[in-house]
Order: sequence, then C-alpha cells, then structure tokens
Amino acid sequence: LFLGLFVSALIISQLSAKMVRLQTLNRDNILQMEMLNRFLHEQKVPLSLATRIRRHVKERTNEKKPLTMVDLPSLSELPLRVLKELNTSIYAHTWLSHTVFYTWCLIDDTLVHELSFRATELHACSRGDDLFLPLQRAARAFFVRAGSLRYKREVWTAISRDIESSQLLPTSSRGESREGSIILEPGAWASTVAIWCEWQYVGRLNALEVCDLVAFVVDSMLQVLEGFPQILRLSQGYAKAYSMLATPNDSEFSSRADLDIPPARVLLAMSVDARSIFSEILMDSFTDAQLSRTMEQHFPARRHRL
Repeated sequence: LFLGLFVSALIISQLSAKMVRLQTLNRDNILQMEMLNRFLHEQKVPLSLATRIRRHVKERTNEKKPLTMVDLPSLSELPLRVLKELNTSIYAHTWLSHTVFYTWCLIDDTLVHELSFRATELHACSRGDDLFLPLQRAARAFFVRAGSLRYKREVWTAISRDIESSQLLPTSSRGESREGSIILEPGAWASTVAIWCEWQYVGRLNALEVCDLVAFVVDSMLQVLEGFPQILRLSQGYAKAYSMLATPNDSEFSSRADLDIPPARVLLAMSVDARSIFSEILMDSFTDAQLSRTMEQHFPARRHRL
C-alpha cells in the first residue's frame, strides 16, 4: 500500500511539472503572437502578407530544431580548457573526415583543436530556409549531419581566369539552369569552394526539412592557419587546382560548383610535385606504428575511407 501511494505521488508530481512547463511555453507563444499581431497592425502590413507571416511563424514555432551552442548561454561559463575540449569532441570527427583537413592535422595535430574551437559552429535550419543564394559571397563551408537540402545552379556567368583571385563576374547570361537539382543527404559537404576561392554563389541551397549542419567560418579558419605557415604553403597547390575545376562553365563540376569537388579529383588536377607531397603524408600515416592520440580518438583513419 505504501509503495503504491509513493508511486502514485511520483507520477502525479511528474505530470504536474510537465503541465506547468507546457502552460509556460503556451503563454510565451501566445505573448509572441500578440506582439507580432500588434507589430503588423502598427506597420499597416497588407492583410494577405500578414496572414502569410503568421502562418510561417506558427510553423516555425512548432518545429523542433536541433539545439546549437548559441541556444545554451550557460556553456560560455565553462572554463576555457573545458570549452575547447567540448568543441573538439563535437567537431573534430567532421574536420578529420575530409581528406585535406585530415592531412593538415597529420602535420600538426594541434590544428584540429584550434579549428574546432575558433572556426567551427553548429547551424540548424528550418524547412524552406535558404542556406545561400545566387551572387551572395561565400563565407562558410557546411557539412550535413542530419536532414536533406536541394541545390540548383541558377546563374551561368562569365568567370575571371585569374586563378589567384578567382571571382565570379555576373553577366547577362542568366537563364534556365542547364542541369537538374542536386539533393544533399547526411554526410555531404557544401560550399567548400569558400575555403579555396574568392567566390560568389551561382546557385541556391534550400532546406527540404529541418537540418543539422556543421558550419566552418572561413575568415576565422584563415586566421587560425596563419599560425601554421607550412600548412598554408601545402594548400596553395590544392587551392589552385580546385579553382581550375570550379570556375569554367564547361567543367564537369559546373552544375555543382557551389557544393564540393571530391578531394581525389582535385589531387589529380594538381601538379605532380604538389600531389606527391599530399600523397606521401597520407601514406606515411598508414605505415606509422601509432598516430597521435587526438587523431586516433576522433578519427581512427585505418577504419575509414579517406
């Protein structure tokens, strides 16, 4: 009898806590909608537009997006050492899953800690969100962890042939896309061109559902690499080859220039000398008796295809 009363009291208390939490959330949502209605009324927004805005807001409110570190201000109170460790545990595997970045970290495994802490962030988007638009400057690269997105090239432009400053120059050659849409699933990379070229997007990347992404902030990434001059020198040949494959309109990758070019294809486009340096570093890693603890912990490469 005593046990039954105890279990009943426990269940009732849990239900009560959930009901209070639900009431609080509903009250906050109602308050937000009231403020939105007031704003639309004060700004004399047309009725048809106001109706669409309310519908979109309600849909977004009901969506359950993945949490990011921005949603948790309490994390900023962590000691710096712990915060760096947290970032490494979240992002290191993604960094190391790309052949080029893995090669970087073989040269200096402290790089993955710096990149994870200073140049990487979580990014969540809702269904219908545009991750980037045509002629927008490319400033981030992305890795899809969950969800799916659709990409389609919309602008076919004349392109500067100056490899050192490859830049899309808009011309009057707009029109129908020459290729169909490309669907990005978990495990796909997008906008890696932002790392290797000064670039303006020529297509649109749109979320088909709620997506969980890792974003790589290119400007912050370059600041980190300034402290690793050997890696910067190593990457010059790769950047040049990437630009040569991405920029021509008649390239085999022209329909996906904004997304990612397979590292193996870029390596083949490099000069023999530059490619051999990359190859030697990778091959040595498979013959070494032991990789660094960081590399083995976050990406035991011998179990993966690079």
